[in-house]
Order: sequence, then structure tokens, then C-alpha cells
Amino acid sequence: SAKVPPIIVREKSRWTEISKACADSDSRITFSKAKPCVDGIRVQPVTAEDFRKLTRLLNSRNIQYHSFTLPEAKSIRVVLRQVPVETDSREVFEDLKVQGFHPILVTRMQHPR
Repeated sequence: SAKVPPIIVREKSRWTEISKACADSDSRITFSKAKPCVDGIRVQPVTAEDFRKLTRLLNSRNIQYHSFTLPEAKSIRVVLRQVPVETDSREVFEDLKVQGFHPILVTRMQHPR
């Protein structure tokens, strides 16, 4: 699995409140480290689920933070080369779904002649 991105908590003064909420037996949010940095406290959640729980906690308490998109939430763009012109883009779309991908859009690139 891909690395879980860190969350930078901007309000250092509320760290005790946040760490107590993370340790709470109901939610139990685990993180491998939390250290001060230039723009706040850098928290490294252990799993993607911990990442989601922590961002929900921060949102619910109106605590400012900054983070990055989870790797599994990112969409990727792919270019398939040398696909015969006779192959319809709908066929390619369906084939990608059969292979376990989740295509959003399949288009044919036009080359100026």
C-alpha cells in the first residue's frame, strides 16, 4: 500500500485537545509521530482509515489543518499507444472495466496531419 500523507495541524495551541481526542477509546486514531514544524504540528497517521478519522475530527472541531490527497483517492491519467483506429473507444472503456480499472473517460487523441 502507498504511504499515507501527513496532516499539518495549524493550531499548535490545541494539540493537547487533539491528542486526547485521538487517544479516546471510541475513535482511537493512531499516528506514528507528531512533531512541531514551521507551520504547525506534522502528524503522521498510521493507516488511511486513521487519516480519514483525523481529518473528520479536525473538521468537526473547526481546527485548521493542511494535508494532501490519499494515494487511493487520486485519479491517474493513462495514454495507450498504438491502439488501432478501428477499435472503438467504448470497447476500450469496457475492456478496462473488465480488467478491474475504474475509467472515467476514454478519448482518442487526434494527430494533426
